[in-house]
Amino acid sequence: MLESKFYKTKVKKRLESWGYKVYRIETGGTAQAVPDVWATKEGSQIWVEMKSMDNRKKIVTPKWEPGQVAFGKMCIKHGQKWALMVMVGDRFMWTDVPKESYNIEELQEIT
Repeated sequence: MLESKFYKTKVKKRLESWGYKVYRIETGGTAQAVPDVWATKEGSQIWVEMKSMDNRKKIVTPKWEPGQVAFGKMCIKHGQKWALMVMVGDRFMWTDVPKESYNIEELQEIT
């Protein structure tokens, strides 16, 4: 799925349903590790990285850009929220743990 379609049909729609005001911020002018989306709700905020892959295996390894996992870890270390929202085949899934790869059971399905 193209990232723009994934954003419009899944990520933005879901975050808005949870009450967030959603901003797509990744551009060619931002730092390489900065996530794709920033959302805010009632004084809290979350950074969201989007990935899409056609994976049929038990191990999910997103195609990370340099610094993206470190950015997520830094957010959490400083008390901010961070999430990976990922399309794995036709399954919309997420995690709030930044790391290089995941067992499929570590990801939570979003319905």
